Amino acid sequence: MRTSISTRALWFACWDAAILSEWWPELTIAKKVGGRIEVAEVPYKRKKYRHVSGRLLELKPGEHARFEWRTKGRDATTTVDVYVSQSKKKSRLRIVESGFTKDDYAAIEVERMRDFWRDRAGDLQEWLEAPGNAERLEAAAKAAAK
Repeated sequence: MRTSISTRALWFACWDAAILSEWWPELTIAKKVGGRIEVAEVPYKRKKYRHVSGRLLELKPGEHARFEWRTKGRDATTTVDVYVSQSKKKSRLRIVESGFTKDDYAAIEVERMRDFWRDRAGDLQEWLEAPGNAERLEAAAKAAAK
């Protein structure tokens, strides 16, 4: 996802609990290494959802976070990397999930999660485009940096 907001504001949109609750209310995340991450609405099968939880593994504020999570009732744990960077004139959010199982079901799972992350980026983009949200986000991120 690319956006015209600053990288500082983009990072803030992904990690501030109050802002997150506006565009991704199902997510709970602790902002410290070892902290818990939890989502109860990850798509699983047609019109069904699954509960996913894990922990934050690495955190480089403003740039990168890595967490691992696992679907309740399954053995597979995947790792998710979240990157925020500057790309020419736009800020960029990049999400990479890896570590999927190597069975026949893997391709379906990879595609499902790719769609899931595209939907979340779309939710954030839609939230940013709503009147006043980008300006409010920039001001909040600037205030938090002081």
